[in-house]
Amino acid sequence: MLTLRALLALVGAVLATAAVALAVFGSIQHADPYTKNVAEAIAAGKPAKAPNPVLIIAYRVYYARGDAAHPYVLTDKPDVFPPLYALGVGNNCPPQIPQALLNKTYTAANNTVHATGCSYVLPYVEGSKITHYVALCRGGTDLRAEVVEGDYGFVIRAVLVDC
Repeated sequence: MLTLRALLALVGAVLATAAVALAVFGSIQHADPYTKNVAEAIAAGKPAKAPNPVLIIAYRVYYARGDAAHPYVLTDKPDVFPPLYALGVGNNCPPQIPQALLNKTYTAANNTVHATGCSYVLPYVEGSKITHYVALCRGGTDLRAEVVEGDYGFVIRAVLVDC
């Protein structure tokens, strides 16, 4: 009987922990849906509207040579590639790009990262094409994106964001 009671207490504690973890995960993923939607639209090169003004912060970043599995990794230190820009979209973005976003490889499928109060749109390399994001304004509610490409031996694709 004592074993059954201990087992039920353990199961209850595990279920309570799982419920709290799911609630926290859900709140982080959906902390600011407008910021998340605006960042995903910018990443896709599409216009976006927000009901309240959102700030845009540009972060200067670089791609550096990585290893065989990840030939290029995002860094904040100059390397072979010219400077690129990542954007922070939201009203609680830090002045420096978070270190947790660096030393990783991003693609078009995973270049938006969402945190509470700030969504990040990160540059990525696919083949010989580099895509990065340039803010022409500091924020607003009606954001327009325009894609410009230039061929310099490798293609640099800039998504220009204007308000």
